[in-house]
Amino acid sequence: MRKLVTRALLMAPVAAVAVVAAVVSAVPATAAVSWANLPAPVPVAGTAQCHIQPDCVAVLLYGALGSGVEQALTVTSGHGSTGVVPVRGYPASSTDPGQDWTLVSYGRVSDYAATGGFGLTAFDFRNYPAGELFALEFTPGGIPTGYCAANVSEKMALRTCNGSVFQTFMTQGAVGANVRGSRPGGVLAGYLLSVVQERNIWHHNAATGSLLPNVQVTFGGVKQILTQIWIFYN
Repeated sequence: MRKLVTRALLMAPVAAVAVVAAVVSAVPATAAVSWANLPAPVPVAGTAQCHIQPDCVAVLLYGALGSGVEQALTVTSGHGSTGVVPVRGYPASSTDPGQDWTLVSYGRVSDYAATGGFGLTAFDFRNYPAGELFALEFTPGGIPTGYCAANVSEKMALRTCNGSVFQTFMTQGAVGANVRGSRPGGVLAGYLLSVVQERNIWHHNAATGSLLPNVQVTFGGVKQILTQIWIFYN
């Protein structure tokens, strides 16, 4: 299995969010590659037990960086309970195992051009060939649970991992290549797209956070807004 992330120096110089916004807005929302190494302040997030695992990450909301309430994808209730467990944005912490996730790689979009899979379309193969496909398994303290982040009626929630399109996410470019890029102190940031096909011109909806804490993550049409930009922090 190809790793989506490698251990790299992700601490970067503090940069104004307005500068980052200008960089992001310069990239069309439908561009083939919208992921980039962007300078930004990165809070400590994810437990030490998670970070010793090569693919265990915290997923941070880029738009909340520097706001004083940096937020990460968080499971705040028992994942073993029945029903749908919401995934929320919650203040980033280095001691909260509810913010530990493991990236499970399914390869790149181009890998499925010949055989199909995940409901990918000709539009996807043409525009996102280098995009990575992956699941996010909830792994508190780096320990697998068998529960994955899922698109449940356009809201992010935990469900038993099953490899379905509802639990599969896509980037618009190669994640690994960006993390291993030559820019020191770079931070990987970009859209987190649900592979589920949508009936709108954007084709896929993007995970959308809130600048307010404890708000469930939703999925909506791709826009050039910082609450749809996420960072994988390992």
